[in-house]
Amino acid sequence: MKDVGVEYNSYHACINECILYIGEEYDTNTEFPKCKESRYNEIGKKLPNKVVHVMPILPRLMQIFQCKSLAELMD
Repeated sequence: MKDVGVEYNSYHACINECILYIGEEYDTNTEFPKCKESRYNEIGKKLPNKVVHVMPILPRLMQIFQCKSLAELMD
C-alpha cells in the first residue's frame, strides 16, 4: 500500500478485541490489562498475536481532491 502512496499505521491488538496498544501508556505491556492474554505469540521473538492496520482518511481525501476531474465528480 505504501508503494501506491497510501499510508497506514499498524497497532498491536488483543485477540479478544478488548484493547489496542496505542500510545506510550501501553508500549511496555506484554499482556492485556483487561483479559490478561499474552500480547505476543512467542515471548522471546515478540511476534504480536494480532495487528490492526489503520488508514487515516485525511491524506487520502487530500490526494483525491488534488485531481481536478475527481474533485468535480465529488460535487
